[in-house]
This record gives sequence, C-alpha cells and structure tokens, in this order.
Amino acid sequence: MARLLLWTFERPLLAAPIIVLPWLPGGRLTAPEVLPTASGRGLLVSGWWGVARHLNYTGDIVMAWTWALTCGFGSPVPYAYPVFLTLLLLHRERRDERSCRLKYGPDWDCYCQRVPYRLIPKIY
Repeated sequence: MARLLLWTFERPLLAAPIIVLPWLPGGRLTAPEVLPTASGRGLLVSGWWGVARHLNYTGDIVMAWTWALTCGFGSPVPYAYPVFLTLLLLHRERRDERSCRLKYGPDWDCYCQRVPYRLIPKIY
C-alpha cells in the first residue's frame, strides 16, 4: 500500500485528495506534506512515507516471512525465500540510501531528520 500511495503522489497532483484504500490508516492523503528539494522533485513526508523511508520493503519482508511460517517448521525449504528476500531488500535499502544521498544532497539529510527510521518505526 505504501508503494501505491507513493505512485499516486508522483503522478501530477490533482485538486482531489489522493485516496488509496481509505479504510486503512494512511490510506487517504488529503494534503500531502512535501519536503522541497533543489532538484525540483519533492520528497513525501506524510502518510506511510512519513513513518519510515523504505516501509514498502518492510511490508514485502513481513509477507514473505508470514507465508513461510504458515508452512510450519518441518522443512527448511519454505524459509529459503524469506531469507533471500530479507537479505536482498536490506542490501537494496542501503544502496537506495546511498543513491538518494547523492541525488538529493543536503536535502536528503533534512529528509532523514524528518523521517528518522529506515524500515521499522522506532527500531531501525
């Protein structure tokens, strides 16, 4: 859902509110709060993107582990996918941080102060 919210934000903004699954918390973004940058592209700091910088990766990791856990502990095979995905997304998150720091410069530091957590709010 976080990815869908970002996608609707990146489209040209309309006068109407951005609504993505309105029954969920953060599913209705009526006045998106944007951190302006020197590059001209704003950084979304409200909704799900104001909770953690890569919250979409957190959702993917949680889903993968949930699917594996439903298989029980009789075999290690179901756990290959969540282990692989967790390692892949942790590495990708760090690469994204580096590339955004290069792309946005000091604006990225301001964004990191506004949204201090990378994947898990209050933890990491």
